[in-house]
Amino acid sequence: MYTIIRHGESSLEKIGRNVTLPIDKESRVKKVKRFLDCKYVDHKTFFLPYIIHLINALSHIPLVFVIDGSEVGNGCTVLMISLYYKKRGIPICWVVKECKKGHLPLNLHLDVINSLSEIIRGIDQKIIFLGDGEFDHAEIQLLCASNGWQYVLRTAKSNKFYNAQGESFKLKDLTPDKNLTTFLLPDVEFTENRYGPIQALIWHSPKHKSPIYLVSNMDCALDITTYYKRRFSIETIFGDIKSRGFHIHKTRIAKADRLTNMLIFVCLAFLICILFETYHTEYQSCLALFLRKNRTDQYSLFQIGLRALRWFSGKEMYNELLNEFCKDPFKYFCVR
Repeated sequence: MYTIIRHGESSLEKIGRNVTLPIDKESRVKKVKRFLDCKYVDHKTFFLPYIIHLINALSHIPLVFVIDGSEVGNGCTVLMISLYYKKRGIPICWVVKECKKGHLPLNLHLDVINSLSEIIRGIDQKIIFLGDGEFDHAEIQLLCASNGWQYVLRTAKSNKFYNAQGESFKLKDLTPDKNLTTFLLPDVEFTENRYGPIQALIWHSPKHKSPIYLVSNMDCALDITTYYKRRFSIETIFGDIKSRGFHIHKTRIAKADRLTNMLIFVCLAFLICILFETYHTEYQSCLALFLRKNRTDQYSLFQIGLRALRWFSGKEMYNELLNEFCKDPFKYFCVR
């Protein structure tokens, strides 16, 4: 992870080049491959303990999870669930499939949601689950509801709904008052499966050219739109582990299992950067060494932590700070 953070690269060749072992470069690359292919390297062993600690640190607030997919590696797609934290997404669990980005099969969606359910089982906090139009299946809504979660999912305007009288309609055929930003349709049933009752919402946000259509098991229109705005946080995690951070999209790994394990360490590197940012009060006087003074409020949590780690690493005068962080990385991680 030191190599990933320090050099911002996730390719096997570049990691092998920077691993400090007294063997030739090709042997170092092969060693990295063997490590990623090891059957003992998995999410449960290497990543989950940190996530459990992180979730426990947020025990006083509702937990908002977001699902989405993105292209990674060489011809692969990752379907990831992230946790919303201060306008960023923190990766929680994922599944990788060897395919180009597109609508992934429903069973893959259910698999990763079930993985999240296992991780947060026994937690009595309010859980909110968010997703775009790819994830509005009745089966996903049923799974969320059976887990006791609230959810907000985008849906297509052409989907069919049924009212209490059994009459069918499509959201695109409705014409709400133009003066209303939201138009809530309570207790409707969704598609031919007649899943429900749920709420459908037409949201005329001034920021969007066209209305946004949502389905939810929440009763309040304001809650539905407020939480759905947080869905876009997952785009930040993909940007941070790709072009703004560790370039996971440029690695030439084409095997789903190997890429799944590479993501463990890329996501751990991301988490370390987020956690190190929470230590900023310890190095406040040094911020100007690696950030522009007049723009510190424009940097994300990830960028501050990443730039700080790159600046401090290898400098003996900062060893005490780094050692303190290593002893308790979650010391300042909380929301008040």
